[in-house]
Amino acid sequence: MPDLLIRKGRKQGQSTGRIAGAIAMAAVFCSCGGDDPTPRSSGPSLSIVAPGTGQIVLGSWIEVEIKTSGFEFADPAIVSRGGLSRINQTAGIAGALGPSHSLGYSGVAQEEVVAGYAKSWLDDDSAGARIATMESFVITGVHQGDHQLTIELVDVEGLPLEPAIRKSVTFRSSNLLAHIEQNTFATSCAITSCHGNARIANLHLDDGEAYAQLVMVEPENAAARDNGMKRVVPGDSEASFLWMKINGPSSEYGSRMPPTGPALTAIHKTWIGNWIDQGALPNDY
Repeated sequence: MPDLLIRKGRKQGQSTGRIAGAIAMAAVFCSCGGDDPTPRSSGPSLSIVAPGTGQIVLGSWIEVEIKTSGFEFADPAIVSRGGLSRINQTAGIAGALGPSHSLGYSGVAQEEVVAGYAKSWLDDDSAGARIATMESFVITGVHQGDHQLTIELVDVEGLPLEPAIRKSVTFRSSNLLAHIEQNTFATSCAITSCHGNARIANLHLDDGEAYAQLVMVEPENAAARDNGMKRVVPGDSEASFLWMKINGPSSEYGSRMPPTGPALTAIHKTWIGNWIDQGALPNDY
């Protein structure tokens, strides 16, 4: 089951005092001005910005970005069960709503904002849906292949909205190590005179061999071994000898790799760094 990492975005607690104030007023219901003819919004909406439909995503981490309107994110760990799920915003003033109560300010457009969070799951695993309390987050541990991402907005009790607000998008996850082997190692590292047939530093980076040669393997460099380093430390590019070598190591760790010609470009370094930080997964993941 993929894991979900919350990253960034709008939260209920980041909305200044208007949402917090409304929750604090959960027991207060205001019906000012009787029948209120003021127009209201049509309700919450949801769109998936990323990944895009048919997008090929390199690696096992899927960066997700959604856009909502008429919806305010609330952390279910903070909002008690049975708390407010709808908040009325009028001219910057928030009030608690009951089933048939509203803040009536004649001539001022009102927006009913539903408070809750998003549920996210891949393919048919709705039972394993994870919670997202922001508009940007990352799903980790995604196997290579075709997937369908589904996101649904729910209220603070985790119940579907009425009508349901749910969107889906299909994408493909591509193995990042296989991509690096074919597009970086094969052209810049696994050449005959270096980490191909010559096996310089006892390192062979031909297609299909990089994982066994790199992950948690001691480097040949004596100073690096004495310092307890590994060629690749899953989840930690900064502690990985490979990362140091492609970025220009200190003199005790030898020369930059590749040793001749231009350094790897930024995109190649990004691929390698992402692969390591995403757990240095094998090319059959």
